[in-house]
Amino acid sequence: MLTEKYKPKTTKDIVGQNSVVEKLKYWFVNWKPGSRALFFYGPPGTGKTSIVTAFSHEHKLELIEMNASDYRTPDQVEKVAGAASTQNSLTGRKKLILIDEVDGLAKGEAVAPLVNLIKNSSFPIVMTANEAWDLKIRALHEVAELMQLKKVMPSSVARKLKDISTREKIEIDDGTIKSIAENSAGDLRAAINDLESLSSSFRESKVSIFDAVRKIMKSESAKDAKSSLNSVSEDPEYVFWWIENNVIEEYKDPEDLANAMRALALADLFRTRIRKQNWKMLGYFIDMLTAGTAIAKKQKYSSFVMYRPPEIIAALGRTKKVRALRKEACKKIGKYLHESAAGVNAVYLPFLKIISQNMDVAASFGLTEEEMEILKN
Repeated sequence: MLTEKYKPKTTKDIVGQNSVVEKLKYWFVNWKPGSRALFFYGPPGTGKTSIVTAFSHEHKLELIEMNASDYRTPDQVEKVAGAASTQNSLTGRKKLILIDEVDGLAKGEAVAPLVNLIKNSSFPIVMTANEAWDLKIRALHEVAELMQLKKVMPSSVARKLKDISTREKIEIDDGTIKSIAENSAGDLRAAINDLESLSSSFRESKVSIFDAVRKIMKSESAKDAKSSLNSVSEDPEYVFWWIENNVIEEYKDPEDLANAMRALALADLFRTRIRKQNWKMLGYFIDMLTAGTAIAKKQKYSSFVMYRPPEIIAALGRTKKVRALRKEACKKIGKYLHESAAGVNAVYLPFLKIISQNMDVAASFGLTEEEMEILKN
């Protein structure tokens, strides 16, 4: 995956977190036994773990990585993390301990051993978390310096994506890169994943989808426009989003554009009827999408337009995991409530969020911690 291939090897590769890198360097040089740990916190994809691993690689440190969510009890924390914090390096190199996702500790009592090992560690410790203000880990503030990582600026994300696309020979225009960067909400990892997904989509369907869109846009014949979908493997709804995203670039005359948008609005109306299992509307949907768009213009536009992939596809790709977790959680709850997943999502979730404040909802319905977190948000 591109996220692994372009994972930072040195701190110079870190994007948009210069002040955090400098803080880590200063803290490490001045650390001595009894000093405070360093606590990085911030949204996913901002580089919390990457900064530490890149710094360790750059300075040839022995990095001991642990994920706090893997150690559920005080005994586990004390046994595993405690040993790492006192035993000398087998290689003779300087050692750095990284404890990831400390906000994933199952219980607050597991924090006490962590506080003790920081106080007594023979080696510097860095912790990471998405959120540092959870009450169960508040005690860590007493023994650690907090450093917030903010979302990466879209301009910085775009530069990184441009660099990757150049190295990988991915044919993608600047407008699409800017769109991915802006939609990433500061999550560089998600942006790189979106770039990879789109590039794969291009490789698989570039000729067919581009040709179909171009034929619809350039054609002056309703019949020719309708035939454009004959050799396209993609779902007509996918073609709809491509047309909707690019028609404004193709139709320069305001009246032509207005007519095309009316045709697409009607196509969208038929599309919603299809989703309600009214399959008779499919023919009307395709007619308005293809012929309706084609004959909306008074003239054929000969200028070349670089068609861009629809922004909604990138957005759906980025939220795919979240939507899948929510759906799976709703299915589990639905089995107990004799309700469909959609019914649980629409009716019961607001009440479950309130109930979860005084009841272990996850245990009651057999939900994982990750599923429970998705339902709370």
